Amino acid sequence: MLKKITLITLFITISWNMASAVVTGGSNLDNFDYPSHSCSKPEKSSRIFKPHGYATPWEVEQYNSEVRNYNAKFEKYAECIKKYIDNANKDMERIREKTNEAIAEAEK
Repeated sequence: MLKKITLITLFITISWNMASAVVTGGSNLDNFDYPSHSCSKPEKSSRIFKPHGYATPWEVEQYNSEVRNYNAKFEKYAECIKKYIDNANKDMERIREKTNEAIAEAEK
């Protein structure tokens, strides 16, 4: 009997903690619509061309510099997209939380 009560108490405690989880962190939620991301994807410059043949050291360094610059911009873009996606996932979790709260209230 004591084992049953302990298991029921444990189950209720776990269920309560799961139902009352709080999502923390960023959000993309807006008052009227869910916003699109505002990340700026870098465009490949038409000036970036791989030197062919007997390229001078200056041409090689110029190419490498432009590639590094593009890669740095793309990395910032990727970080921005990741943050947007992370916030969107948190927003969906908040919505699931509120939905579950409404269901629990309706079932009382």
